[in-house]
Amino acid sequence: MTEVLGENLFPVQEQLVRDFYQHRYDSSRPQMKRLLLEAGQRSGKTVLASLIGIYEFFTTITIDNPSKYYGLIKDQPIFITCVATSKQLAEDGVYANMLNHIEDNEWFNQWFDLNIKETRIECNDKNVTCQVLGSWMNTVVGRSNICAILDEIDYFEETAGKRGAWAIYEKLKNSTATFGNDGHVVAISSPRSVTGIIKSLVRDGKEDPLTVARTYPTWKMNPNITENALRQEYKYNMSAFWRDFGCQPEIAGGIQFPEGIKLTPMVNVLRTPNYRDKYPVSRVLSIDPAVKNDSFGIACGFRDLNNNIVIDGVHKFTKETGEAYISPSEVSAYIMSVIPRLNINSLVFDTWMFPNIIEDVHVRYNIVAEKHIVDKSSYDMWRGLQEEPGNFRLMIVADDDLQREGDNLVVKSDDTKVPRVDHPFNGSKDLADCVCNCIWFLTMKEQVVQVPRIADLYVW
Repeated sequence: MTEVLGENLFPVQEQLVRDFYQHRYDSSRPQMKRLLLEAGQRSGKTVLASLIGIYEFFTTITIDNPSKYYGLIKDQPIFITCVATSKQLAEDGVYANMLNHIEDNEWFNQWFDLNIKETRIECNDKNVTCQVLGSWMNTVVGRSNICAILDEIDYFEETAGKRGAWAIYEKLKNSTATFGNDGHVVAISSPRSVTGIIKSLVRDGKEDPLTVARTYPTWKMNPNITENALRQEYKYNMSAFWRDFGCQPEIAGGIQFPEGIKLTPMVNVLRTPNYRDKYPVSRVLSIDPAVKNDSFGIACGFRDLNNNIVIDGVHKFTKETGEAYISPSEVSAYIMSVIPRLNINSLVFDTWMFPNIIEDVHVRYNIVAEKHIVDKSSYDMWRGLQEEPGNFRLMIVADDDLQREGDNLVVKSDDTKVPRVDHPFNGSKDLADCVCNCIWFLTMKEQVVQVPRIADLYVW
């Protein structure tokens, strides 16, 4: 990159290259497969991705017979593919940099017979091609990519159709599998939202030993731009400053819990069948079936002797593979079993999707269910209690599903401009709504304590 292409890399760019290709500096180290980079605008991430693309092109065309080397059919084409939100943007971004570096490079022209086109760089005698594509699903399938580069992936349209960012990413990642550890995926982007794909990829990538996953604000990656200069430039639009350059869209708004929900390690009573209380406790139970009938959230909680609110149980039923919906009878049997065991004296729900459960609870345990639809004020109450507890504390049982739901909740406005809390695309909030309803009930309502009959304790 420095000797042949003449690029003086920023220190962070150089470190990323050394980390991504660590096995080429030290053969005893594992070979990385993915580079996932969340970085601010004007940070140099596009240049870095283009240099990696050129290096991948170089390493492939210097193999004597690439298709034979990788066990492909004779003369099967091998691609280095760049994808962006549109073909035009792709041509102006990573691919444009690749084209400019290769087209007039004396070294490449001396050693390789390349056919350079507007959207393709071909090495015909090796059947290796660099190409640029827009982010349509039907443009990325059916090709064997030794390197796939996704430019500004957070700006791919979030729809369930052909332009879904996750679908594009998975298809391109799978297209590199043919090449084993030599198959590489590079995804770069500044974050568009706190729930965008780049943040999810980087977060999960940090747990993968074969992935380099990093986050850099612009001024940390590009030493020629200072934080203070950007603050001055965007002093009248700080939302753009934090989102586009600081990689913190949560500070700009749009997220219900920008600091994340705070959970406490404790026994999850709804997932511990033999749990029994050490002292008498009267609980509220909240239920929330998903509109698609593919999941069912449950939570329970109580006020302890110090008046603290304790949400000590969360549980979610999900649709089994091959089933059209979750089993109402299974959910009902579970609820009927936990009511006497956990001394449930109140029930809160927000939709009439399972009226049989509400009726059975009333008939069997004389509990009159209360309907309450969770709104933004309910979630604001939750956030207020966890940030400024006042005279009593809020403690919520630690749970991975709940953590994921709560951290990803976003604030939206409908046509009436009334803000509401919702889950991101392809997300859920069944458990979060249940917990929120428990908090609302324990804060706003007075419980009527009823001691369960001894016989009921053994029904479940």
